[in-house]
Parts: sequence; structure tokens; C-alpha cells
Amino acid sequence: MSDARGYRNGVLRRADMRDTKVGSEEKDDAAMVARMGFEAMMKGEGDIVTGLKNKIQSAVAIVTPAELLAKQHRKKAEPGTAKS
Repeated sequence: MSDARGYRNGVLRRADMRDTKVGSEEKDDAAMVARMGFEAMMKGEGDIVTGLKNKIQSAVAIVTPAELLAKQHRKKAEPGTAKS
């Protein structure tokens, strides 16, 4: 188990979210995300979104009403929604 995976598991455990869809979904590789974030920072970029799925979700979120985004997140963060 990598340090990053252990960290994420700890965060999810403390948030009591391990049995949620958010907590059980596959995560991007932490080292890759850190590297891309560092490279963006060194270029003076304000933010970066890694991974195709995240880029699509980020683009859609810009035009989606906040109330709908909150409902979608609630469905993924409810206890018992993890894949069995």
C-alpha cells in the first residue's frame, strides 16, 4: 500500500465515507497528480484538472446549476452507495 493510498484511506475513514460511491471509486495516481500540480505551479498556472473524467466533470460543472451539483454529490456521498 502506497503512502498516498494510506493517506486517502485515512481521510475517508475519518470522514466515515469508505462505504460511499465517492469513497470507493478509483482515484487518480497521487504521484501523477502531485507532479502535474507542481509543474502547473512552476508555470504559474492557477489550477489544473487531471484525468479525462475529471476534465469532463469540471467542464460540465461550469454550466450546471449549483443545486443540481449538490444533489448529484449527495447521491454519491450517501452511506451504503459503494460498489458491492
